Amino acid sequence: MTRVLCIGCSFTAGYYTMETAVDDGGPIEIPHPELGWWSDLNRDYHYDVYSFFGGGYLNYAHLLDTIDRHEYSAVIIQESWENRLSVYENTDWLPAHHSANTTVNHKTGHKLFVTGMDQKPFIIDRLRPTYNTEFNHTHTRYLADLAKNPYMQTVVNSSAAMTNHLLRDTPVFTFNLHPPTNFEPYTDFTRLPFNFKRFNDLFYTDGHNYHLESDFCGHLTLAGTQEFARIVKQAFDELDYPPGLSLRF
Repeated sequence: MTRVLCIGCSFTAGYYTMETAVDDGGPIEIPHPELGWWSDLNRDYHYDVYSFFGGGYLNYAHLLDTIDRHEYSAVIIQESWENRLSVYENTDWLPAHHSANTTVNHKTGHKLFVTGMDQKPFIIDRLRPTYNTEFNHTHTRYLADLAKNPYMQTVVNSSAAMTNHLLRDTPVFTFNLHPPTNFEPYTDFTRLPFNFKRFNDLFYTDGHNYHLESDFCGHLTLAGTQEFARIVKQAFDELDYPPGLSLRF
């Protein structure tokens, strides 16, 4: 069976629901890997899905460097909000879902560092007891400045270039949920012909709609994921494939 590798951030994990946390009673988002944007593609293929929560090209490059890339006839990359740098405490994966034509894996382990860490107190709360460290304002300001440092763009560009190199013999298709980041000349991947305005009004778990001009406000519900899957499928249908490429999604 033709195998396709799908890589992305939390938007590749599946659809989401809001549930009440047991510990503090607050609402939390729960991913459901039974259905995602990959669900509406050609069911004659097998899809191996890897979802990095809060991840980006830095993580995608590491994944590709550790798996057998030659098993796949094509790779689909859901690009994220770069610069997006997440460093996890381990390299383990959680097998989240398996069906006849889909295997979904979620990245496990807490983050040790992430872009915008000063705005994510729950990460600092996890690190505090592990390293017996109190994160005062000076610490969090340092982490924020580090994440915003222009050198980080070079890290992302290098990761994109590495991804391009590792997949140099494989057809690669990319799309994103944000205004596209220009990775030229680091990648020459085939970009899906998305009309970004069509992302608007896909419902999220917190009751808001997704608008390109506004800040991130949540993940896709089941209905939103199903609609987004149709958008991905149509993007492939509208794509002029490179000569000699027989894959049809």
